[in-house]
Amino acid sequence: MPRIPGIGRKVSASPGPHSMDALARMQLEVASYIEEISIELGAMARAAQLSSLAYFVEMTRLEAAINRRTCQLQLGETADPDI
Repeated sequence: MPRIPGIGRKVSASPGPHSMDALARMQLEVASYIEEISIELGAMARAAQLSSLAYFVEMTRLEAAINRRTCQLQLGETADPDI
């Protein structure tokens, strides 16, 4: 799991212009991680025939993928079109 600075601590609501890339990088890492674990959780839910749970986990994966692609574009990286 990626290390996320500031979790559990009060952080500024609007980061300065020099920290925007750092924020986008952190968001990219977190969204990528959530996307990855959602794939595994979805498979587990489907195997256990928990269809409602599998659906919501899939929606989480899709939202994480959208956020990952948005962050990649903000950072000037090539976004993977794998939604």
